[in-house]
Amino acid sequence: MRPTFCRSRQPPPFPFAAVAGIRCSSALSVRCLRRLRLSRAFGVSRSMAKKLKMALAATGCAAVLAVFVAPSFFRARVIAECNTCNNYQLQIEGAKENWRIDYHKATNDVPAWADLAGKHRYLRKVLVCPAGGVYTLGRLDESPRCSIATHRMEPYPPPPGSDHHSTIFIIPRSP
Repeated sequence: MRPTFCRSRQPPPFPFAAVAGIRCSSALSVRCLRRLRLSRAFGVSRSMAKKLKMALAATGCAAVLAVFVAPSFFRARVIAECNTCNNYQLQIEGAKENWRIDYHKATNDVPAWADLAGKHRYLRKVLVCPAGGVYTLGRLDESPRCSIATHRMEPYPPPPGSDHHSTIFIIPRSP
């Protein structure tokens, strides 16, 4: 059997293309899939060959989608874990502040998880980092820290002309 060629004349990208007598640069090329003579190469009926061609095209499309979509899902998961960890750190900081006010503690006192978390406490349960990190409560004048280096709370920038670093302010957008 004389091999048929697509435009590129490259070696076959999939193993059974050489058996079927096709040389093509792209496994998903419609022209190459049309020329794929599975009925002659493997001894299957034409209807079965059409089904195999469609399965080949669908598998190729799914593989291409997986290659491009999987990294974005991974990145979104990492960002969500980081945001959740930062929110937990804010909750811990608020619980520490409430504990300080209620029990008249000084800034160098260190609360324990038993003081902050539990029934009728400031937190319902001991918070756990979604990425597997461990929280360090620290003194009352320090922010809680996660053991994962990328999960650090960034303080809000101070507004112009102010020395207070935890003030939230809105930056007006230019029209």
